[in-house]
Amino acid sequence: MVSGYYVLREKSEKTISYKTPRGKEVCLTREVYLRDDVPCRSLLCSRTECHQGGHCLPSDLKLYILVDGFYALYYWELFELEDIKGVIISLSSLNFVQQQASTKRPYRRICSSLEDSSQTCILFDNEFSRLCFRPPFACENLKDYTTRMNWVAAHWYTDHLESHISLVFVTDNEDYIHTFSSHGNTTPCQLTVLNLSAFLQTYYPALTAAKLLFDSLDLSLRSTKSKEHNLPDDRSLERPIESLDSYVVPSAPDVGHVYPAYLPESALVAGLRSGQFLRGVLHVSRFGPNTEATVALTDASAVKHQPELKETLAARSEIMIHGLQYRNRAVDGDVVIVRLLPRVHWKAVSSDISSQESCMAEAISNLPNMFERKPDEDCSKSLQTSSCLPCGFVVGIVSRNWRDYVCTYVPKFANDSSDPKSESGWITVTPWDRRIPHIRLHTTQISKLTRERFIVRIDSWDSYSAYPVGHFVQSLGCVGDLETEIQTILIEHNLIIRNFTDAQLNELAPLSVQRPWKVDSEEVKKRRDLRSPSISGNPNSEDILIFSIDPLGCQDVDDALSVQWLSPKIAEDGTERKRLQLGVHIADVSFFVPPGSHVDSEARRRSTSIYLADRRYDMLPGLLSGDICSLWSGCDRYAVSVFWEIDAVSFDIINIWYGRTVIRSSYKLSYELAQHIYDLVTSEDISSRSNKMEELIKKSGGLEAIRNDIPELRNLNLTECLVALNKLANSLLLLVDIASNIRKRRLAKGGLELESVEVTVQFSNQGSRTGKLEDLIHKEPLEMHNTVAELMIFANHWVARRCVEFYPDRACLRRHPPPRPEFFDEVKRCVASRGFILETNSNLSLSNSLNEAVDPSDPEVNKIVRQLVTRAMTNALYFSTGSSNMTLDQFSHYGLALNLYTHFTSPIRRYADIIVHRLLLASLGEFRSIATTQNEVTPNVVELFTALENKTDGLYSSEELSSVCNHMNEKHWAAQQVQRSSLELFQALFFKDKPVDDPSRYADGIICQLRGTNGFIAFVPRYGIRGAVCIKDASGHIAWADYATSESGTIRWLKSDQDLVVERVYSSERSDCGFLQIRNSKTKEIQQYHMFDHVYLKININETIAHGLNLRLELVGFPRTINSDNKLKQASTTTENLSTCTPNVNMSLIKNVQEIDAAKRRKRDVNDQEHFDVSKRMLLVAQLHDCSSVYHRFHRFLHQSNEECGN
Repeated sequence: MVSGYYVLREKSEKTISYKTPRGKEVCLTREVYLRDDVPCRSLLCSRTECHQGGHCLPSDLKLYILVDGFYALYYWELFELEDIKGVIISLSSLNFVQQQASTKRPYRRICSSLEDSSQTCILFDNEFSRLCFRPPFACENLKDYTTRMNWVAAHWYTDHLESHISLVFVTDNEDYIHTFSSHGNTTPCQLTVLNLSAFLQTYYPALTAAKLLFDSLDLSLRSTKSKEHNLPDDRSLERPIESLDSYVVPSAPDVGHVYPAYLPESALVAGLRSGQFLRGVLHVSRFGPNTEATVALTDASAVKHQPELKETLAARSEIMIHGLQYRNRAVDGDVVIVRLLPRVHWKAVSSDISSQESCMAEAISNLPNMFERKPDEDCSKSLQTSSCLPCGFVVGIVSRNWRDYVCTYVPKFANDSSDPKSESGWITVTPWDRRIPHIRLHTTQISKLTRERFIVRIDSWDSYSAYPVGHFVQSLGCVGDLETEIQTILIEHNLIIRNFTDAQLNELAPLSVQRPWKVDSEEVKKRRDLRSPSISGNPNSEDILIFSIDPLGCQDVDDALSVQWLSPKIAEDGTERKRLQLGVHIADVSFFVPPGSHVDSEARRRSTSIYLADRRYDMLPGLLSGDICSLWSGCDRYAVSVFWEIDAVSFDIINIWYGRTVIRSSYKLSYELAQHIYDLVTSEDISSRSNKMEELIKKSGGLEAIRNDIPELRNLNLTECLVALNKLANSLLLLVDIASNIRKRRLAKGGLELESVEVTVQFSNQGSRTGKLEDLIHKEPLEMHNTVAELMIFANHWVARRCVEFYPDRACLRRHPPPRPEFFDEVKRCVASRGFILETNSNLSLSNSLNEAVDPSDPEVNKIVRQLVTRAMTNALYFSTGSSNMTLDQFSHYGLALNLYTHFTSPIRRYADIIVHRLLLASLGEFRSIATTQNEVTPNVVELFTALENKTDGLYSSEELSSVCNHMNEKHWAAQQVQRSSLELFQALFFKDKPVDDPSRYADGIICQLRGTNGFIAFVPRYGIRGAVCIKDASGHIAWADYATSESGTIRWLKSDQDLVVERVYSSERSDCGFLQIRNSKTKEIQQYHMFDHVYLKININETIAHGLNLRLELVGFPRTINSDNKLKQASTTTENLSTCTPNVNMSLIKNVQEIDAAKRRKRDVNDQEHFDVSKRMLLVAQLHDCSSVYHRFHRFLHQSNEECGN
């Protein structure tokens, strides 16, 4: 759109001399083009051109705040507070921050605030305004020049807005403050000049958080300024870097310093170019944060310059950093430059379980994306004890990864300078994240901090300090409080949860006027109407049965399904070709979220909904996520649908249709209810009868019971219920049939079926997920889970094909790279211990290997193998197809065996799906949103979309999309980790409330990894917990299974001097992980722990003030032993044996578990669904769900003692 006026421009120059934080003199000359149309970006201004080009300051504020450069550099965190609004930062202040900051972090924080519409902060380009620009004076320093430019901008703003609002110029320059005080009558009446302290006291006296943050920042700044920074200069390297010996051990710190100084920038650059230095990201071990860290090299090609690495494990592209001294002040996540140590200083990697790791069991949750691997997972722990990695030391920092850290003050440090009776002084606080070092800070509220968790930010870490120096930001609440611990988890994963702002909610105001919301008749005419003619009033509407299948209690219903028979098509040979029409219907969120709107910006910032054990945080406002967009039954909703015309015999795709639709879902089913209906109608005693639906109602408990389960049937009489149930049941049968065939085809191409575990927390008030923790429920997967998942994968694949076809250079896809071969090394050794061979050349060979890794006597073996493979996978990632470093063969999804894949089916809870919806609709020529179709919208809403005038298609460019994809990947990963951490928290709370000898604390465990010579990693299926188990503790005591009093092998902890030796034994015949062996040198008796062995564990709680609650697994029983003649003696587990570890068990209960276990094994042996007795399977599923907790507690002991059950 071309403006209707001419822009006057005037060329000028700006020359600035300043000194960098490292003391370097810089003279900068810039050409400046001055204009008269620089916008003020305030809605108070009557000129419409001032509202274009970005966010605007609202008109309902009491004052605007112009921040000077010094405060923008050192105190910007104050202006990020939610209560401080209307902040203006000039281009002069922003340039000052960029040029004077020692790191890029302050500049990036300000840019992030400017991009965030919820922070009511704008940038004023004063240096391009003809009325605001002033050239610098001779010998005027940068700080004074910035203040003078802001002074001029303050006057201009006041005049420009015609004194409609007060403006406060916040500066530390006392001359300007004095000038304003002395000549107040000559300045505009709406302009005030104050320093930051006076500004807070005047306008925010009750804002305690601002006062505390200001004091903390001020103290931190003064302490930093008071100390000298001993930075080396280029003379520290008198010879060129190329001539230095590459085998250099770091020099000792200077006198009075704790760490050696970093090398100068010129030396680092030269070292990287020559290949003597390596660059990578530091990852600190969670289990040995003071001793173990690795640097993952970001440029593996540099390894070729290091001949020492070629014959080592450097194929992993990792360098070990041992100890804090060699880490040299680097923090987890920092991008560092390292130098290799001489080979004689390389150390063997210990895979023993540390004392910290033994107290940190983790949850194995059923996350939405099963193909994920923790980036900080220490691969070296899986190596054999004799393995060795290259070692190095940090010589420089490229970029810091400092973030917000949740800390706790534990007054135990002798070097705390504060008086025990004083409320102010220097203290050392402990971060919640064990990988982060202790932080020093000055505070005036010591006694208060001893009871709370609070946020700390690191300011500096000089070589003379043992710990980094930081400042207090915000209190979260009392230690141990549930809300405090939840906030801790969120902040530690960089997830900021805040309420939706007024500006965002105001965009949705027109939608909330009519309640309940109804579809617009004009919009309906532009869509394919799938409703019944009796509902739509349109005789041409299609009357398709649509329903959703979701978890019980789900409110944000993204997707719905439909399937129906089409009239047969006559083939060329005259035969009839039966056809099916499959439909996937997804909520049309993009219609209500226009690109560039406030809601869109917030959805992009959040990127995903966050699901915790007891709550969820929506990506979209509740009006959309829980109402207008949610595909509730009985409500008219907008959708984006995909229809496939499918051959009913071969299941080949005949035709496909994409488009916008109007639907009314008939049923909102839960997975359990859909499974119940499916199992009943396929059971033998119903499927063969003519009155199937009558029998279904009878088996479900009668008509009233079925109406309670399916509320949509309440207003129907018996005859109508029978008809409706028949249509629903037939649709479920067809969906399962279609999905199973699609799944078989995908698996035949190499799709992986990896093991996942779903554990949910059961509350006393399950509906609101509040109250007492009653149980941890382990859920078995249902047929309906696989059916819905497969159909969603199918839809995602076909939408990806459409997007790439029409937008090959800016489509948003999801790729899953093949795993790195070395990640499979340990898995191969593990499965080799049972005689299995894991082929990893392709996903197809891996899938075949997994299907063959079956132990008929123990079905848990295959599950554990699949879990190990899952942990070896790389991360699935969003990406732009226009990325310059991507080729077409890299677009594929390894785990799903699909060449193209994206996320399309969950736009209510994933921003990537909204992007894909826009791409799909743009390819159909249907890209429009409610902002372009509403006849009556408020003026403010119109103004919000003026920025889209030059972006006609509303789609991201390839560069923009790449940036958004990186952001979504970070948020997606963080949300998954928060979900897992939340589950771990509630698991710990569940066991904390249980007595020490409570039966629920005892569970069956399976060895899934051997670790060094002191223990193993075990998986507890009952609770979905995976953790370290020691057979030799830190004090040297060894776990010995005592069979004298019990054949179940009760564990006794004996001193190592009692003729007991623990050793790792490897096979000479095959390359496996060996086994752990405890040998009694006196009696010659040995006890061995092999991969996939079953052990009996007790779940304990480890609680610390600084790090919260953690689970710890303790070995209490081992029902097997090996005599001196190497003959295996299997313990016969009976009720009497079990009583040594747990309270007495009811015999009828044991018999019930035996019967269920035998039935479950028969179920697994059936490969083809058509040849299986469905009625018995239905009965089995119901039994397993009714007593799953008991089953998982006892079934392992029972199958070992009962040969009939085992077979």
